[in-house]
Amino acid sequence: MNEILILGFILLVTKLVSELFLRLKMPTVIGVILSGIVCGPLLNIIQVDNNILFLSELGILFLMFTAGLETDLANMKKQGKASLLAAFAGVFAPLAMSFLFMFFGMSIKTSYVIGLTLTATSVSITVMTLLEIGKLNTRSGTTILGAAVIDDVIAIILLTVSFVFLFHSGNIFMVIGKFGLLAVVIIAIYKYIINGVLRISSKFKAPDTILAVSVIFMLFLSYFSESMGVAGITGAYVAGVSITQTHFRRRITEGVNTIVNTLFISMFFFVVGLKTSLNMGDLNILITAILIVISILGKVLGSGTACLLSGMTFDESFKVGVGMIPRGEVGLVIASMAFNNNFIDQTIYNSFVIMILLTTMITPIWLNILYKKNK
Repeated sequence: MNEILILGFILLVTKLVSELFLRLKMPTVIGVILSGIVCGPLLNIIQVDNNILFLSELGILFLMFTAGLETDLANMKKQGKASLLAAFAGVFAPLAMSFLFMFFGMSIKTSYVIGLTLTATSVSITVMTLLEIGKLNTRSGTTILGAAVIDDVIAIILLTVSFVFLFHSGNIFMVIGKFGLLAVVIIAIYKYIINGVLRISSKFKAPDTILAVSVIFMLFLSYFSESMGVAGITGAYVAGVSITQTHFRRRITEGVNTIVNTLFISMFFFVVGLKTSLNMGDLNILITAILIVISILGKVLGSGTACLLSGMTFDESFKVGVGMIPRGEVGLVIASMAFNNNFIDQTIYNSFVIMILLTTMITPIWLNILYKKNK
């Protein structure tokens, strides 16, 4: 019963805060994250437990599923070159910049691990912001989405390969085989399976069968992606994109949006705040400042310049660069693994927490300002 009360309290707080931030014309995601910080580490009203974490993990899957459903694939194909260039530049620019830490006495391995943590974009933050302001299907919006998904895949590949050689974990041939199998399964589902499955389910008499089948499909593909060594969010996104190619897109999107907006998105971003640590006793201000600067410049200069070279305008390129700034779940996973394997110490780990929180907070505000300028 206690868990039910906590869930009700979280939903009440997040909806009230979201309404307040909408009236203030600010991104609701900022308010929800701040409410998580206040209720968690600041006032200690709510503790993170397995039930809350489970709902949060479902939240990110549903958010990426929604992003897939909202994706205009034809428009994204037009931006394929820009997205690919932005992703690669956005990965390798901060990775290269991270070797500046060698001037502060850090080893090549530690500097590389720091750079590895800076590679992945937290696509959920940017997607939520773009959905909120209705800019997901603009040229810059689709480029951001495509690049963020691609650079997450690149980051996961780099992480996997790095663990084989740095942490001596896993077999490189097994890793390559899993990626190949995942690619084959995704192509088969996209081209030959999903449309037929939904057509059959539409003939069922039970209400909302199509919606249920689409959610089941998303969950299974997320699990399969995770089991193949790729983030589950990639599978969720691919599931959404696959459904956009069917005649049931609008019907499923409306149903999923109701589920997502009622429960899961609020839970995910609330838990982002809830899990933030305010205990920064061991903190190096200089290292933290450099980490923040690299995390911002690496994406803005790397992804932004790549888009500019691909033919996009300066304004669009700058929006893409800013949209690629936030770090989140993938970065935290890499940082935690590096910390647990003694590649970074507590001081650097604390700097990561601050950097991830700051980039998560500033991106929605910055994007709102940039897009409002063009109204």
